[in-house]
Amino acid sequence: MSKHDERHNHLRESPQTRLFDNSERRRIPQVSSPGIQPRFPELKALLTVRVGSLHLVQTGLLDGKRAATNKYALKLTLNVSWVKDARFVVDGKIWTAAGVTAGLDLAAEFARVTFDPEVNKLASELFEYQAKPARPDPFKYLLDGVKLD
Repeated sequence: MSKHDERHNHLRESPQTRLFDNSERRRIPQVSSPGIQPRFPELKALLTVRVGSLHLVQTGLLDGKRAATNKYALKLTLNVSWVKDARFVVDGKIWTAAGVTAGLDLAAEFARVTFDPEVNKLASELFEYQAKPARPDPFKYLLDGVKLD
């Protein structure tokens, strides 16, 4: 259990509060993803946000890859080279984001390297959003005490 988990254990035990963070689960539920693996070679890129990367684990597409996912979900499987100090990770044509807002930054970075600068400027202005870089990840402390090797 990480220091962060220990600090927030009282939330799980409080009669007024129930924290559903899946920290007690140690396996990922099986999902049906028959369409992803056969189509992967023809894709230009595959982007996932938060626990979407855990579904890719089941396909084998993340084998030997560096990836990011939700910090709590990351503790469920160690078969991937999880990067704990990045908001998002790009490994070849697989793009993974650690959390929901990191997914916005991942999408912005994907757009930056994929589309014309004018399109990106317009999108940034329309959404009134300025993307953050992959590093540093201000939430890396959530994995304090978690060994990923």
